Amino acid sequence: LISVVVIVYFFRDKLRNITKDMLVKLVIATIPLLVVGILVRNSVEAQFSSNLVAGSGLLLTALLNFLAAKSFQHGSQQSEISKQQAGVIGLSQVTALIPGISRSGSTLFSASAYKIEKEKAFEFSFLMAILAILIASGGQFLLALFNNQLAWNHHWSNYLIGGAICFFTSLASLKLLRVTLNK
Repeated sequence: LISVVVIVYFFRDKLRNITKDMLVKLVIATIPLLVVGILVRNSVEAQFSSNLVAGSGLLLTALLNFLAAKSFQHGSQQSEISKQQAGVIGLSQVTALIPGISRSGSTLFSASAYKIEKEKAFEFSFLMAILAILIASGGQFLLALFNNQLAWNHHWSNYLIGGAICFFTSLASLKLLRVTLNK
């Protein structure tokens, strides 16, 4: 959930002025991940123990990032994302259920295929992440709650230190990705 805090902080100006149309597009983009995530949750969790799947996912992510970078270099023209494009970009987000595949990388690749401006693609990808992370975290919490698997006796200092490290590294990563995309 620290990632959501970072994204909200990073895009705070954009979020203050978000339109109803953009909210609708974000919801449309999140629906495929929600549906597929529920349907294949158990089989996806089993894949996390496979080094072959994770390694293949990392290679695919590298290829998608390379292709997106090439596409963005050839000039993106479109400044708006249609509802249909939002749905397709949301479908690409589903691939991130496979270990090693980057959610942001797959969504940036899809946006680049539509020739969407780099900054717009960057914003949309990470605004989508807010809903995706909140839904996944909420689902995990509810499963743990219903299965009586919540543990409240953890060392909170470890979570605070880990959260702080996550916050600063995530913020640095977003800034670095924005700089890289704008080159």
